[in-house]
Amino acid sequence: MGDSITNIASGYRLGLVIIGIGITLPAFMVGAQIASSLPTFEAAGAIALGGVILMLLAMAISVIGVSRKFTTYQITAEVFGRKGSLVVAAIIGTSLVGWFAVTAAMFGDASAAALREIAGVDTPVQVHIAAGGVLMILTTVGGFSAIDRLSSIAVPLLLVLMVVTAGLALAQAPETGVQSQFPGSLTFGNAVSIVVGSFAVGATLVADYTRFARSRRDGMVAAGIGYGIGFPLILLLAAIPAILFRENNLVTIMFMLGMGMPAFLVIALATWTTNTANLYSSSLAYTSLNQRWRRPLVAVITGVLGTGLAMMGIMEYFTGFLIILSTVIPPVAGIIIADFYIVRRGLAVVTNVAETAAFRPLAIIAWLAGIAIAMAGSYLGWFHISGIPALDGILTSAAVFVGVAAFKNTLPGIKHTRANDRH
Repeated sequence: MGDSITNIASGYRLGLVIIGIGITLPAFMVGAQIASSLPTFEAAGAIALGGVILMLLAMAISVIGVSRKFTTYQITAEVFGRKGSLVVAAIIGTSLVGWFAVTAAMFGDASAAALREIAGVDTPVQVHIAAGGVLMILTTVGGFSAIDRLSSIAVPLLLVLMVVTAGLALAQAPETGVQSQFPGSLTFGNAVSIVVGSFAVGATLVADYTRFARSRRDGMVAAGIGYGIGFPLILLLAAIPAILFRENNLVTIMFMLGMGMPAFLVIALATWTTNTANLYSSSLAYTSLNQRWRRPLVAVITGVLGTGLAMMGIMEYFTGFLIILSTVIPPVAGIIIADFYIVRRGLAVVTNVAETAAFRPLAIIAWLAGIAIAMAGSYLGWFHISGIPALDGILTSAAVFVGVAAFKNTLPGIKHTRANDRH
């Protein structure tokens, strides 16, 4: 019931879900890093431009999700082939479970510190990780309807707490914080790249949620609220106290302002909404590997695994690997967008994924090209198109996909039908 497509949602409610995914502890640090490294107006401009790029990407994917009522992995099955899409799903699922563990560990550290600050009580970090993990797993088992209800309560409360924190910071900031910024080495382009790169995976997977939208317009409204308004607002609200107090950690600043319990709420709610989304999308990914697997059970198994890894304290050794995995995901968006809007143009809508070919070399070649360009820009600095590696990967994969499809004048291995023939 929790994942029934009959559970349609408005653009506003979906927008809150998307914002909830983005309100997380690392996001606060992204806003602080940018604001402390650039003049105020440049920082705001970089955050706004990054939000616009993410919004356009998410809008394009959202329309596909609404039109097809498919998860990301069902969409990739049409484009990459039945078996080719399994590789994509396995990578996305593994990446998200890893980030679930990393975020759970961050929650454990931060909540244990908060309890120590508020009540003077020392508790093992593992206790906090386990408690948070159980809460996140139970929410994920409830599916989209549970995530929707959580976001409708948590996101407005989080935004209010962040606005209050920024207001108190303005009122109580030390004079040195007001007059100067941190020394920073970011350029405007670097800042835009950080914003887009930090949230590109989420925008790529947005169809997992916008498939529940009532209409294409609602899907686009959700992307606009989430990425065009919500994410930039979150980063800016985190940036204001960081500049004023010369401190990148928003939770630390809240303690400095005497906001102990609100700080704990921010830690709990931000991690709860984000990690539930990580686990939900990962369970969808793994379920696509075997149609007999039930998503709630997969969510429990992967959630327990992620929580256990976090409790073991080993995820810091795998963060670099997870970052690399995350780099390979955004180029998938370029292929999905190019396939739907340019190559198919209303054609080639397959109602039964079983009708598709096992592998589509065209999509795989385009994906590898996008990954190569993104990696070359991110880690080697060899090649840039836009100056934003994640966006470069998306543009490259789309261009290669369209170029090869145009050369071959076909999309091999697919049964072509018109979109309106489904109804």
